Amino acid sequence: MKKLSFLFLFVFLITANQKLQSQNLENEFKLSSSEFQILSFDKNWNWIFENGTPTSIDNNELIKIENILNDIVKEHNKKERLVLNEHNKKFPNNFKKQTGYEISLENKMRQYVPILNEKGEKEIWINFFCDKPRNDEWKTFPRQVKDGGNCYFSVKINLTQNTFKELIINDYS
Repeated sequence: MKKLSFLFLFVFLITANQKLQSQNLENEFKLSSSEFQILSFDKNWNWIFENGTPTSIDNNELIKIENILNDIVKEHNKKERLVLNEHNKKFPNNFKKQTGYEISLENKMRQYVPILNEKGEKEIWINFFCDKPRNDEWKTFPRQVKDGGNCYFSVKINLTQNTFKELIINDYS
């Protein structure tokens, strides 16, 4: 009986260790430096934040942001599927496969603008876009694009509170 208990405990510990190792691999920041840029906040960028003090973000914070972003995308796309299902029920002759407002983090360039707000909380505005810019202006100034649909979107994350706001997805014209 002791040997069986010991064997069970041994197998349990090996399995738990494998799960922890796989979680650690998922908690790495996987973007290459050519896919993102951290911009220092300029007070003239009042369309991003009205007020704020420029700050930095480290690798651990980038990992935390990525985890929050994954949750945002899952929840947002879940809501979009509900909208799509309702549309397809209401208009069966106008069946759609997607709403056009589903979002993905895959193959997106990113700009991060971190600040400390009036309360001393760290907030980050993240700007996403599909196409790699032709020049290096995106490395110093927030990229602004009209239209373009779900290829272009942005979100603000309060890293201190683990919350987000202002998920904005570009429209189509």
